[in-house]
Amino acid sequence: MNGSLEESALCSLLVKRVKAYFQDPVHRKEFEDWYKQKHGKDYDWRNTHPWHYSIKEDKTMKKNPGRKERRNLYFKNKRAAGKKRAKQNEYRSSHSFLRCFREQG
Repeated sequence: MNGSLEESALCSLLVKRVKAYFQDPVHRKEFEDWYKQKHGKDYDWRNTHPWHYSIKEDKTMKKNPGRKERRNLYFKNKRAAGKKRAKQNEYRSSHSFLRCFREQG
């Protein structure tokens, strides 16, 4: 089996478990207390998925667009989806936790 496939499955499982752990208010409070004790400031809970955004619909699109309009819309949405994937990959690869695994491998 491919090593990167195993790493990907392990990372997604780990992310799900950590996310479920911090859904509990008791665990969140424990973490916030530990963070404040260690760093001397409150932890800033940020959105876990900063790349979420909606594709804005083109208001000038006709009700029944022709081939040219459909083609332009297809490529516009394809570019937007590519940008979204690029942001996701950048966000995922920026975690210091994952960097330690890449350095070991």
